[in-house]
Amino acid sequence: MAEAVGTLRRELAGGAEPVRTREQAAAAVRLAGEAYRKGLGFSGDVVVAQVRTIGTDLLLATGLPQSTVDKAIRRAVGRVPDRRSSGQAA
Repeated sequence: MAEAVGTLRRELAGGAEPVRTREQAAAAVRLAGEAYRKGLGFSGDVVVAQVRTIGTDLLLATGLPQSTVDKAIRRAVGRVPDRRSSGQAA
């Protein structure tokens, strides 16, 4: 995600459409989703939620509309287990 922030700065400074930033932010969110599915415990789950939030903010900063960002984040995270149904904290 840090790489995406630096890329956004460079793309915006250069007047470029922040396509690479979007790719990097989605990749970071995708990796966080993969980690979540493997099981991280409460603290790890909190970090995953923070990565999703930062990814959302970063995609919004690239000029995408909220509805597009929401769909992109859901796609990047993929299917995650509902731990509440298994007795674990979500």
